[in-house]
Amino acid sequence: MKKPIARILLSVVVFLSAVFCGKAQNCNYSKVVNTNVFNISTLEKKWEGYIRDAGFKALLDEVKSQGFIRIDKNEKAAWGFDAKYISDSVLGTSEQNAEVCSFDFYRKTTGGVQMCSMVWRKVGGTAYKAYIIFPVGEKDFSTAMDKSTEFYADDNNKVQRAHSFGKCWSKCVFKRFSATNCAGAMAACGGAAAGLVGLGIGVTTPIALGIFGACAGVFCLGPLAICAAYCL
Repeated sequence: MKKPIARILLSVVVFLSAVFCGKAQNCNYSKVVNTNVFNISTLEKKWEGYIRDAGFKALLDEVKSQGFIRIDKNEKAAWGFDAKYISDSVLGTSEQNAEVCSFDFYRKTTGGVQMCSMVWRKVGGTAYKAYIIFPVGEKDFSTAMDKSTEFYADDNNKVQRAHSFGKCWSKCVFKRFSATNCAGAMAACGGAAAGLVGLGIGVTTPIALGIFGACAGVFCLGPLAICAAYCL
């Protein structure tokens, strides 16, 4: 009689463990507190610090070699914040310092303007540095993220192909927070990007991280910050 009972108890333990683990370790249970959004002056200072990092500089050199030009000193084309990040509120993980910034670039092609974003993400002691290139002519932000190409700097400051931050961030924002006003913010932010036309850039849609974050962050800062800190 003892063996069947032991098997039953073991099955219950395994089932409860699976349920508990299923509830933990994903962006649905991540959160940020004490979020501080950077103004353009702070973002420019952050940029000056990042480009001194060997890995970030290697990425920047590649971005420039492909003909991309940074839209500098423009509050519509850069976004970033720092916060306390809790990776799993179910498991009760401790707070970590988080800092995420994105900076937008553009280049003119025969098919139109193409956008690129450089990203600095540091959570705890782990830094992730990358650039993301978006498809020419795509007017839907979520689709542009899905079709984007991403490259990151590894521990040896070598540039490698990635499939992580950008696509994860987009899925997190538009799936986890689909019931919030973030989806509506995506459409509203077209006007913010239109302001860049005056600079002769010709950008009329928010298909870049800085442009989207700077605008949509006004409407849904929490979701954008949580997903940016969570994704890697």
